[in-house]
Amino acid sequence: MPTGSIGYVLDSCKVILDSTGIDETINCSSQLTDEQTLELQRLLSKYKECFSNGLYDLGFTNATEMVIELEDSEPVVYRPYRMSYTERQLVRDMIKEMADSGIIRESSSPYASPIVLVQKKTGEKRLCVDYRALNRKTKKTHYPLPRIEDQLDLLAGNTLFTSLDLASGYY
Repeated sequence: MPTGSIGYVLDSCKVILDSTGIDETINCSSQLTDEQTLELQRLLSKYKECFSNGLYDLGFTNATEMVIELEDSEPVVYRPYRMSYTERQLVRDMIKEMADSGIIRESSSPYASPIVLVQKKTGEKRLCVDYRALNRKTKKTHYPLPRIEDQLDLLAGNTLFTSLDLASGYY
């Protein structure tokens, strides 16, 4: 890629990661030189623990604990929404996979919010929890968002950019 030009690193050529014994094909820009492609492969291999190997390979942190402050102490309890037999089977499978992966665990909380299945553009279903009732009771906190112009200024002088697909960001 010529110096000073802006391009996409991940676009159309292939990089094979085989350091774990599993070949992974990753799209990358055909504008990259062979040397840049090898460097990209080296970096992706070096930092492979930063990337997911599957839908439920999410990792976790215990660096902080989320505290949700409520306006009162009355628990929010909603009955489950009605689902078809097929949807219930799908939900059971999803919950089992998430439990087996350590994403969720059993709880005896006095709170209960219903789940919903949301159809993605691909036709697949995403398991979501309807927290609207809980959100209405949550104390409002205000965190100032940075100005978009200031954030764009931080990109000045850079020539390589990427975008990430952050799946399942709330669990």
